[in-house]
Amino acid sequence: MKLNINKLRNSKVVKHSLGYTALNFIEKLLPFLILPILTRVLSKEEVGLFVLYQTLVEVLMPIVTLSIDNSILINYYKLTSKEFSKYFSNSFLLVLILFFLVWFVIFCFSKPLGNIIGFPPNWLIIICFLILFRYFTNLRQSLWRIEYKIKSYGLFTISLSIIGNVSGLILVLLFNYGWEGILIGHLFSYSIFGIYSIKTFIKSQILKVTESFVYVKSILTISFPIALHRLGIWLGSAANKIIISSIIGVIATGSYGVGVTLATIITVLEDAISKAIVPHIYEKLKDPNSENNRNIVKMSYGIYAILIIVSLTVYLGGYFGVELIFGQDYSDVKLFLFPLILAAMFKGFYKLHVNYIFFTSRTIEVTKITFMTGLLNIFLSYILVVNFGIIGACYSLLVINFIQYILSFYIGNKLIPMPWLKF
Repeated sequence: MKLNINKLRNSKVVKHSLGYTALNFIEKLLPFLILPILTRVLSKEEVGLFVLYQTLVEVLMPIVTLSIDNSILINYYKLTSKEFSKYFSNSFLLVLILFFLVWFVIFCFSKPLGNIIGFPPNWLIIICFLILFRYFTNLRQSLWRIEYKIKSYGLFTISLSIIGNVSGLILVLLFNYGWEGILIGHLFSYSIFGIYSIKTFIKSQILKVTESFVYVKSILTISFPIALHRLGIWLGSAANKIIISSIIGVIATGSYGVGVTLATIITVLEDAISKAIVPHIYEKLKDPNSENNRNIVKMSYGIYAILIIVSLTVYLGGYFGVELIFGQDYSDVKLFLFPLILAAMFKGFYKLHVNYIFFTSRTIEVTKITFMTGLLNIFLSYILVVNFGIIGACYSLLVINFIQYILSFYIGNKLIPMPWLKF
Protein backbone atom coordinates (compact mmCIF):
# COMPACT_ATOMS: atom_id res chain seq x y z
CA MET A 1 0.00 0.00 0.00
CA LYS A 2 2.77 2.46 0.97
CA LEU A 3 4.61 1.62 -2.22
CA ASN A 4 1.52 2.38 -4.31
CA ILE A 5 0.85 5.63 -2.44
CA ASN A 6 4.45 6.79 -2.95
CA LYS A 7 4.22 5.78 -6.60
CA LEU A 8 1.10 7.91 -7.03
CA ARG A 9 2.60 10.82 -5.11
CA ASN A 10 5.67 10.89 -7.36
CA SER A 11 3.74 10.21 -10.56
CA LYS A 12 4.09 12.93 -13.19
CA VAL A 13 0.56 12.17 -14.41
CA VAL A 14 -0.93 12.63 -10.93
CA LYS A 15 1.02 15.84 -10.30
CA HIS A 16 -0.05 17.36 -13.60
CA SER A 17 -3.64 16.16 -13.20
CA LEU A 18 -3.93 17.76 -9.76
CA GLY A 19 -2.19 20.91 -10.95
CA TYR A 20 -4.36 21.41 -14.02
CA THR A 21 -7.51 20.47 -12.12
CA ALA A 22 -6.76 23.13 -9.52
CA LEU A 23 -5.95 25.74 -12.18
CA ASN A 24 -9.03 24.95 -14.24
CA PHE A 25 -11.16 25.07 -11.12
CA ILE A 26 -9.83 28.51 -10.20
CA GLU A 27 -10.16 29.73 -13.81
CA LYS A 28 -13.81 28.67 -14.06
CA LEU A 29 -14.68 29.60 -10.49
CA LEU A 30 -14.89 33.34 -11.21
CA PRO A 31 -17.45 33.02 -14.05
CA PHE A 32 -19.43 30.62 -11.87
CA LEU A 33 -19.36 33.06 -8.93
CA ILE A 34 -20.29 35.97 -11.19
CA LEU A 35 -23.37 34.31 -12.72
CA PRO A 36 -25.41 34.32 -9.45
CA ILE A 37 -24.73 38.07 -9.27
CA LEU A 38 -25.83 38.55 -12.88
CA THR A 39 -29.05 36.58 -12.37
CA ARG A 40 -29.96 39.01 -9.57
CA VAL A 41 -29.00 42.32 -11.24
CA LEU A 42 -29.97 41.52 -14.83
CA SER A 43 -33.37 40.64 -16.21
CA LYS A 44 -34.00 37.11 -17.46
CA GLU A 45 -33.96 38.46 -21.00
CA GLU A 46 -30.50 40.00 -20.49
CA VAL A 47 -29.23 36.74 -18.99
CA GLY A 48 -30.60 35.01 -22.09
CA LEU A 49 -28.63 37.40 -24.35
CA PHE A 50 -25.50 36.71 -22.30
CA VAL A 51 -26.06 32.97 -22.84
CA LEU A 52 -26.53 33.59 -26.59
CA TYR A 53 -23.24 35.54 -26.67
CA GLN A 54 -21.42 32.53 -25.21
CA THR A 55 -23.15 30.28 -27.76
CA LEU A 56 -22.11 32.46 -30.69
CA VAL A 57 -18.48 32.39 -29.55
CA GLU A 58 -18.65 28.58 -29.56
CA VAL A 59 -19.98 28.40 -33.12
CA LEU A 60 -17.79 31.16 -34.60
CA MET A 61 -14.53 29.92 -33.05
CA PRO A 62 -14.05 26.93 -35.41
CA ILE A 63 -15.31 29.00 -38.37
CA VAL A 64 -12.94 31.92 -37.81
CA THR A 65 -9.87 29.81 -36.92
CA LEU A 66 -10.61 26.44 -38.58
CA SER A 67 -9.23 24.86 -35.37
CA ILE A 68 -5.71 25.28 -36.72
CA ASP A 69 -4.35 25.15 -33.15
CA ASN A 70 -5.03 21.41 -33.09
CA SER A 71 -2.81 20.76 -36.10
CA ILE A 72 -0.06 22.78 -34.40
CA LEU A 73 -0.26 20.74 -31.19
CA ILE A 74 -0.34 17.41 -33.02
CA ASN A 75 2.77 18.29 -35.05
CA TYR A 76 4.65 19.62 -32.02
CA TYR A 77 5.69 16.02 -31.32
CA LYS A 78 6.37 15.08 -34.93
CA LEU A 79 8.50 17.92 -36.36
CA THR A 80 12.00 19.20 -35.63
CA SER A 81 12.25 22.65 -34.02
CA LYS A 82 13.14 24.27 -37.36
CA GLU A 83 10.29 22.55 -39.18
CA PHE A 84 7.87 23.38 -36.36
CA SER A 85 8.78 27.07 -36.58
CA LYS A 86 7.86 27.10 -40.30
CA TYR A 87 4.70 25.13 -39.57
CA PHE A 88 3.69 27.53 -36.79
CA SER A 89 4.39 30.62 -38.93
CA ASN A 90 2.34 29.20 -41.81
CA SER A 91 -0.50 28.51 -39.38
CA PHE A 92 -0.36 32.03 -37.92
CA LEU A 93 -0.66 33.68 -41.33
CA LEU A 94 -3.45 31.33 -42.37
CA VAL A 95 -5.49 32.21 -39.26
CA LEU A 96 -5.17 35.93 -40.01
CA ILE A 97 -6.37 35.40 -43.60
CA LEU A 98 -9.35 33.33 -42.41
CA PHE A 99 -10.22 35.92 -39.78
CA PHE A 100 -10.42 38.80 -42.25
CA LEU A 101 -12.51 36.74 -44.68
CA VAL A 102 -15.05 35.72 -42.02
CA TRP A 103 -15.09 39.20 -40.47
CA PHE A 104 -15.84 40.77 -43.87
CA VAL A 105 -18.77 38.40 -44.49
CA ILE A 106 -20.23 39.03 -41.02
CA PHE A 107 -19.72 42.78 -41.42
CA CYS A 108 -21.70 42.73 -44.69
CA PHE A 109 -24.52 40.54 -43.37
CA SER A 110 -24.58 41.47 -39.67
CA LYS A 111 -28.11 42.93 -39.73
CA PRO A 112 -29.92 39.96 -41.31
CA LEU A 113 -27.86 37.51 -39.21
CA GLY A 114 -28.67 39.47 -36.03
CA ASN A 115 -32.37 39.48 -36.85
CA ILE A 116 -32.42 35.73 -37.45
CA ILE A 117 -30.73 34.78 -34.17
CA GLY A 118 -32.09 37.66 -32.09
CA PHE A 119 -28.72 39.19 -31.30
CA PRO A 120 -27.52 42.83 -31.71
CA PRO A 121 -25.72 43.07 -35.13
CA ASN A 122 -22.94 45.44 -33.93
CA TRP A 123 -21.87 42.97 -31.26
CA LEU A 124 -21.62 40.20 -33.87
CA ILE A 125 -18.86 42.18 -35.57
CA ILE A 126 -17.04 42.81 -32.28
CA ILE A 127 -17.23 39.15 -31.24
CA CYS A 128 -15.03 38.23 -34.23
CA PHE A 129 -12.12 40.24 -32.78
CA LEU A 130 -12.66 38.64 -29.38
CA ILE A 131 -12.42 35.21 -31.00
CA LEU A 132 -9.16 36.05 -32.79
CA PHE A 133 -7.44 37.17 -29.59
CA ARG A 134 -8.93 34.23 -27.70
CA TYR A 135 -7.40 31.89 -30.27
CA PHE A 136 -3.91 33.27 -29.58
CA THR A 137 -4.35 32.99 -25.81
CA ASN A 138 -5.65 29.41 -26.12
CA LEU A 139 -2.69 28.51 -28.32
CA ARG A 140 -0.24 30.03 -25.83
CA GLN A 141 -1.82 28.04 -23.00
CA SER A 142 -1.79 24.81 -25.03
CA LEU A 143 1.88 25.10 -25.93
CA TRP A 144 2.85 25.70 -22.31
CA ARG A 145 0.75 22.72 -21.31
CA ILE A 146 2.41 20.24 -23.65
CA GLU A 147 5.80 21.63 -22.62
CA TYR A 148 4.82 20.91 -18.98
CA LYS A 149 5.36 24.57 -18.01
CA ILE A 150 2.61 24.55 -15.43
CA LYS A 151 3.77 27.71 -13.62
CA SER A 152 3.67 29.85 -16.77
CA TYR A 153 0.37 28.25 -17.75
CA GLY A 154 -1.12 28.85 -14.31
CA LEU A 155 -0.10 32.50 -13.93
CA PHE A 156 -1.28 33.31 -17.45
CA THR A 157 -4.60 31.47 -17.09
CA ILE A 158 -5.57 32.86 -13.69
CA SER A 159 -4.60 36.43 -14.61
CA LEU A 160 -6.64 36.22 -17.82
CA SER A 161 -9.72 34.99 -15.95
CA ILE A 162 -9.46 37.55 -13.14
CA ILE A 163 -8.95 40.58 -15.40
CA GLY A 164 -11.69 39.58 -17.86
CA ASN A 165 -14.39 38.68 -15.37
CA VAL A 166 -13.71 41.33 -12.73
CA SER A 167 -13.51 44.17 -15.26
CA GLY A 168 -16.76 42.95 -16.84
CA LEU A 169 -18.48 42.77 -13.47
CA ILE A 170 -17.34 46.32 -12.62
CA LEU A 171 -18.91 47.58 -15.86
CA VAL A 172 -22.17 45.82 -15.01
CA LEU A 173 -22.45 46.85 -11.35
CA LEU A 174 -20.89 50.33 -11.31
CA PHE A 175 -21.54 51.63 -14.82
CA ASN A 176 -24.87 49.86 -15.62
CA TYR A 177 -23.61 48.36 -18.88
CA GLY A 178 -25.95 45.36 -18.65
CA TRP A 179 -24.92 42.04 -20.17
CA GLU A 180 -22.68 43.89 -22.63
CA GLY A 181 -20.34 44.79 -19.75
CA ILE A 182 -19.21 41.16 -19.43
CA LEU A 183 -18.53 40.97 -23.18
CA ILE A 184 -16.44 44.16 -23.05
CA GLY A 185 -14.48 42.80 -20.08
CA HIS A 186 -13.76 39.59 -21.98
CA LEU A 187 -12.69 41.54 -25.08
CA PHE A 188 -10.38 43.70 -22.97
CA SER A 189 -8.61 40.77 -21.31
CA TYR A 190 -8.31 38.61 -24.43
CA SER A 191 -6.89 41.57 -26.38
CA ILE A 192 -4.16 42.21 -23.78
CA PHE A 193 -3.23 38.56 -23.34
CA GLY A 194 -3.56 37.80 -27.06
CA ILE A 195 -1.01 40.50 -27.93
CA TYR A 196 1.25 39.25 -25.14
CA SER A 197 0.97 35.72 -26.55
CA ILE A 198 2.08 36.89 -29.98
CA LYS A 199 5.11 38.58 -28.40
CA THR A 200 6.09 35.32 -26.65
CA PHE A 201 5.78 33.43 -29.96
CA ILE A 202 8.20 35.89 -31.56
CA LYS A 203 10.57 35.85 -28.58
CA SER A 204 10.72 32.04 -28.55
CA GLN A 205 11.40 32.12 -32.32
CA ILE A 206 8.55 29.85 -33.29
CA LEU A 207 6.87 32.74 -35.12
CA LYS A 208 8.99 34.16 -37.93
CA VAL A 209 8.44 36.00 -41.18
CA THR A 210 8.51 33.31 -43.84
CA GLU A 211 7.94 33.07 -47.57
CA SER A 212 7.65 29.31 -47.46
CA PHE A 213 4.08 27.96 -47.34
CA VAL A 214 4.84 24.27 -47.78
CA TYR A 215 2.74 23.26 -44.76
CA VAL A 216 -0.55 24.90 -45.70
CA LYS A 217 -1.99 21.71 -47.20
CA SER A 218 -0.94 19.69 -44.14
CA ILE A 219 -2.45 22.29 -41.80
CA LEU A 220 -5.79 22.31 -43.59
CA THR A 221 -5.87 18.51 -43.93
CA ILE A 222 -5.72 18.12 -40.15
CA SER A 223 -7.52 21.27 -38.98
CA PHE A 224 -10.50 21.42 -41.34
CA PRO A 225 -12.04 18.13 -40.15
CA ILE A 226 -11.43 19.25 -36.54
CA ALA A 227 -13.20 22.55 -37.29
CA LEU A 228 -16.15 20.59 -38.64
CA HIS A 229 -15.88 18.42 -35.54
CA ARG A 230 -16.16 21.48 -33.27
CA LEU A 231 -19.01 22.80 -35.36
CA GLY A 232 -20.65 19.42 -34.92
CA ILE A 233 -20.17 19.73 -31.16
CA TRP A 234 -21.94 23.07 -31.31
CA LEU A 235 -24.79 21.53 -33.30
CA GLY A 236 -24.93 18.75 -30.73
CA SER A 237 -25.08 20.98 -27.65
CA ALA A 238 -25.04 24.77 -27.89
CA ALA A 239 -27.50 24.91 -30.78
CA ASN A 240 -30.19 23.89 -28.29
CA LYS A 241 -29.99 27.39 -26.79
CA ILE A 242 -30.86 29.03 -30.10
CA ILE A 243 -33.67 26.52 -30.66
CA ILE A 244 -35.09 27.27 -27.20
CA SER A 245 -34.76 31.01 -27.84
CA SER A 246 -36.54 30.85 -31.20
CA ILE A 247 -39.37 28.57 -30.03
CA ILE A 248 -39.95 29.51 -26.38
CA GLY A 249 -38.10 32.82 -26.02
CA VAL A 250 -34.85 34.33 -24.77
CA ILE A 251 -36.09 34.19 -21.15
CA ALA A 252 -36.24 30.39 -21.34
CA THR A 253 -32.71 30.45 -22.79
CA GLY A 254 -31.60 32.14 -19.57
CA SER A 255 -33.01 29.32 -17.41
CA TYR A 256 -31.47 26.67 -19.65
CA GLY A 257 -28.14 28.51 -19.53
CA VAL A 258 -28.18 28.47 -15.71
CA GLY A 259 -28.75 24.70 -15.75
CA VAL A 260 -25.90 24.24 -18.21
CA THR A 261 -23.68 26.35 -15.92
CA LEU A 262 -24.19 23.85 -13.09
CA ALA A 263 -23.28 21.03 -15.47
CA THR A 264 -20.19 23.05 -16.40
CA ILE A 265 -18.70 22.08 -13.04
CA ILE A 266 -18.31 18.59 -14.47
CA THR A 267 -17.01 20.00 -17.75
CA VAL A 268 -14.31 21.94 -15.89
CA LEU A 269 -13.10 18.70 -14.31
CA GLU A 270 -13.24 16.93 -17.69
CA ASP A 271 -11.16 19.64 -19.36
CA ALA A 272 -8.61 19.67 -16.54
CA ILE A 273 -8.19 15.90 -16.70
CA SER A 274 -7.97 15.98 -20.49
CA LYS A 275 -5.32 18.72 -20.47
CA ALA A 276 -3.30 16.83 -17.89
CA ILE A 277 -3.42 13.30 -19.30
CA VAL A 278 -3.40 13.88 -23.08
CA PRO A 279 0.38 14.59 -23.24
CA HIS A 280 1.03 11.45 -21.16
CA ILE A 281 -1.31 9.33 -23.29
CA TYR A 282 0.38 10.56 -26.47
CA GLU A 283 3.82 9.80 -25.02
CA LYS A 284 2.77 6.25 -24.16
CA LEU A 285 1.08 5.73 -27.54
CA LYS A 286 4.35 6.67 -29.26
CA ASP A 287 5.83 3.55 -27.62
CA PRO A 288 2.98 1.01 -27.73
CA ASN A 289 3.52 -2.03 -25.54
CA SER A 290 1.40 -4.12 -23.19
CA GLU A 291 2.54 -2.30 -20.04
CA ASN A 292 1.86 1.18 -21.44
CA ASN A 293 -1.54 0.06 -22.71
CA ARG A 294 -2.50 -1.40 -19.33
CA ASN A 295 -1.49 1.84 -17.60
CA ILE A 296 -3.63 3.88 -20.00
CA VAL A 297 -6.64 1.64 -19.35
CA LYS A 298 -6.19 1.80 -15.56
CA MET A 299 -5.95 5.57 -15.79
CA SER A 300 -9.12 5.67 -17.89
CA TYR A 301 -11.13 3.58 -15.43
CA GLY A 302 -10.01 5.85 -12.62
CA ILE A 303 -11.30 8.85 -14.59
CA TYR A 304 -14.62 7.06 -15.15
CA ALA A 305 -15.04 6.62 -11.38
CA ILE A 306 -14.14 10.25 -10.65
CA LEU A 307 -16.62 11.61 -13.20
CA ILE A 308 -19.46 9.41 -11.89
CA ILE A 309 -18.89 10.50 -8.28
CA VAL A 310 -18.56 14.19 -9.18
CA SER A 311 -21.68 14.06 -11.39
CA LEU A 312 -23.78 12.62 -8.56
CA THR A 313 -22.44 15.24 -6.14
CA VAL A 314 -23.12 18.14 -8.52
CA TYR A 315 -26.65 16.93 -9.21
CA LEU A 316 -27.57 16.69 -5.53
CA GLY A 317 -25.92 20.03 -4.73
CA GLY A 318 -27.55 21.73 -7.71
CA TYR A 319 -31.01 20.29 -7.10
CA PHE A 320 -31.18 21.43 -3.49
CA GLY A 321 -29.14 24.62 -3.93
CA VAL A 322 -30.17 26.19 -7.25
CA GLU A 323 -32.58 28.68 -5.66
CA LEU A 324 -30.02 29.68 -3.05
CA ILE A 325 -27.30 30.14 -5.67
CA PHE A 326 -29.16 31.84 -8.52
CA GLY A 327 -32.34 33.14 -6.91
CA GLN A 328 -36.00 32.14 -6.80
CA ASP A 329 -36.55 33.10 -10.45
CA TYR A 330 -34.53 30.05 -11.48
CA SER A 331 -36.26 27.40 -9.36
CA ASP A 332 -37.49 25.74 -12.57
CA VAL A 333 -33.91 24.64 -13.32
CA LYS A 334 -34.15 21.70 -10.88
CA LEU A 335 -36.86 20.18 -13.10
CA PHE A 336 -34.42 19.53 -15.94
CA LEU A 337 -31.06 19.38 -14.13
CA PHE A 338 -30.74 15.56 -14.08
CA PRO A 339 -30.49 15.00 -17.87
CA LEU A 340 -28.04 17.94 -18.16
CA ILE A 341 -25.72 16.48 -15.51
CA LEU A 342 -25.90 13.01 -17.02
CA ALA A 343 -25.19 14.47 -20.48
CA ALA A 344 -22.12 16.26 -19.10
CA MET A 345 -20.84 13.00 -17.62
CA PHE A 346 -21.13 11.15 -20.95
CA LYS A 347 -19.39 14.08 -22.66
CA GLY A 348 -16.46 13.47 -20.30
CA PHE A 349 -16.37 9.80 -21.32
CA TYR A 350 -16.40 10.88 -24.97
CA LYS A 351 -13.50 13.34 -24.49
CA LEU A 352 -11.43 10.56 -22.96
CA HIS A 353 -11.76 8.20 -25.92
CA VAL A 354 -11.65 10.71 -28.75
CA ASN A 355 -7.97 11.36 -27.98
CA TYR A 356 -7.04 7.98 -29.50
CA ILE A 357 -8.62 9.06 -32.79
CA PHE A 358 -6.83 12.43 -32.69
CA PHE A 359 -3.48 10.71 -32.15
CA THR A 360 -3.85 8.70 -35.36
CA SER A 361 -4.61 11.97 -37.24
CA ARG A 362 -7.84 10.32 -38.45
CA THR A 363 -9.70 13.49 -37.57
CA ILE A 364 -12.28 12.81 -40.26
CA GLU A 365 -13.60 9.99 -38.05
CA VAL A 366 -14.20 12.46 -35.21
CA THR A 367 -15.92 14.81 -37.64
CA LYS A 368 -18.25 12.04 -38.76
CA ILE A 369 -19.25 11.36 -35.16
CA THR A 370 -19.88 14.95 -34.11
CA PHE A 371 -21.35 16.27 -37.34
CA MET A 372 -23.84 13.43 -37.82
CA THR A 373 -24.93 13.48 -34.18
CA GLY A 374 -25.04 17.29 -34.31
CA LEU A 375 -27.47 17.22 -37.22
CA LEU A 376 -29.48 14.57 -35.38
CA ASN A 377 -29.61 16.85 -32.34
CA ILE A 378 -31.05 19.74 -34.39
CA PHE A 379 -33.90 17.51 -35.54
CA LEU A 380 -34.42 15.77 -32.19
CA SER A 381 -34.12 18.94 -30.12
CA TYR A 382 -36.63 20.81 -32.27
CA ILE A 383 -39.20 18.02 -32.00
CA LEU A 384 -38.74 17.60 -28.25
CA VAL A 385 -38.73 21.34 -27.48
CA VAL A 386 -41.95 21.85 -29.44
CA ASN A 387 -43.62 19.01 -27.52
CA PHE A 388 -42.01 19.16 -24.07
CA GLY A 389 -40.34 22.57 -23.70
CA ILE A 390 -36.91 23.08 -22.13
CA ILE A 391 -36.66 19.54 -20.75
CA GLY A 392 -36.96 18.24 -24.31
CA ALA A 393 -33.71 20.01 -25.27
CA CYS A 394 -32.03 18.49 -22.20
CA TYR A 395 -32.99 14.92 -23.09
CA SER A 396 -31.95 15.51 -26.69
CA LEU A 397 -28.52 16.56 -25.39
CA LEU A 398 -28.33 13.45 -23.21
CA VAL A 399 -29.13 11.11 -26.12
CA ILE A 400 -26.60 12.81 -28.41
CA ASN A 401 -23.77 12.77 -25.85
CA PHE A 402 -24.39 9.09 -25.11
CA ILE A 403 -24.25 8.22 -28.83
CA GLN A 404 -21.03 10.24 -29.23
CA TYR A 405 -19.45 8.36 -26.33
CA ILE A 406 -20.34 4.92 -27.72
CA LEU A 407 -19.08 5.79 -31.21
CA SER A 408 -15.82 7.34 -29.95
CA PHE A 409 -15.14 4.28 -27.79
CA TYR A 410 -15.79 1.89 -30.70
CA ILE A 411 -13.78 3.79 -33.34
CA GLY A 412 -10.94 4.70 -30.95
CA ASN A 413 -10.52 1.07 -29.92
CA LYS A 414 -10.68 -0.03 -33.54
CA LEU A 415 -7.83 2.33 -34.49
CA ILE A 416 -5.75 1.71 -31.34
CA PRO A 417 -6.88 -1.51 -29.60
CA MET A 418 -6.68 -1.39 -25.83
CA PRO A 419 -7.10 -4.17 -23.24
CA TRP A 420 -10.31 -2.71 -21.79
CA LEU A 421 -11.43 -6.07 -20.39
CA LYS A 422 -7.98 -7.57 -19.80
CA PHE A 423 -6.04 -4.70 -18.17
